[in-house]
Amino acid sequence: LLHRGNVFLSTLQAWPSSLSMTDAHKKGILVGKLHFIDAMLEHVRDIPEGVLVSIVRFVLRNVTVEDVVTYYSSATQETASSKGIRLSNQYKDMMDAQEDGQKQAVGTRLLSEAVLDFTSKMVTYSNCNHSFLSKAMQERIKSNGEVETLLLTLSKLLKLGSTRKLSREDNDDSSPDDNPHSNQVSLSLGTINWIRAMTDAHMGTILKITNEGGLVIDRIQRAVRSAMAQSEYANELREISDLMMSGEANADNLVTKSSLAQSKSNDTAIAPYTI
Repeated sequence: LLHRGNVFLSTLQAWPSSLSMTDAHKKGILVGKLHFIDAMLEHVRDIPEGVLVSIVRFVLRNVTVEDVVTYYSSATQETASSKGIRLSNQYKDMMDAQEDGQKQAVGTRLLSEAVLDFTSKMVTYSNCNHSFLSKAMQERIKSNGEVETLLLTLSKLLKLGSTRKLSREDNDDSSPDDNPHSNQVSLSLGTINWIRAMTDAHMGTILKITNEGGLVIDRIQRAVRSAMAQSEYANELREISDLMMSGEANADNLVTKSSLAQSKSNDTAIAPYTI
């Protein structure tokens, strides 16, 4: 089922999503792509790092508002984000509304919350092997946009820290049999592990994004400063902070070198015409 994630991802890609929400509910279709992902995370042991990264990428690129509404329509606050459920209900109430702009704004917020919700599920699934996770991110997170979006999402999760309620984590009556992947980690530690792996895998891309005006390094630094005040993982956070400061300095050096090279190039081009 999980051979390099190919079969699983192919199944997700083939999952029907063309029905409108009204038609879906009329036909009793209440199970969607996100239910499938959620069930796998709950019941499958030892999902490889590469598959976890592929699922995050799939959610970032392929999940629609309709998919999210279908998921939250049957979810409870014990298994999903309460904010996602609230936004989903709000979006459904606006299905027949004439204000498309307002409905679109709610849909955008709903998609963002779903990405945050499912990314938190991935990072807390297990204490991932750093080398395997970095390699998976290098191979499967491809574009600058994916790198930036995932890092901004991870930064937000790190900033939320222990204030974000995780599904199933407070179930005191659960037994080991109820939790087949007992290697789960806290949101703070899981997010730290994923940020470290992302920076190892894509520091060159991060510097390029920063040089082009992106706020990735700034957002990570803010999240780290916020988390340091309330986290037990001070050493890990300090390591990320040092890495970001080093990256920011490298970005400044690259800008300076680029400016000098451009200046020299301009001088060379202009010189013959100034004689």
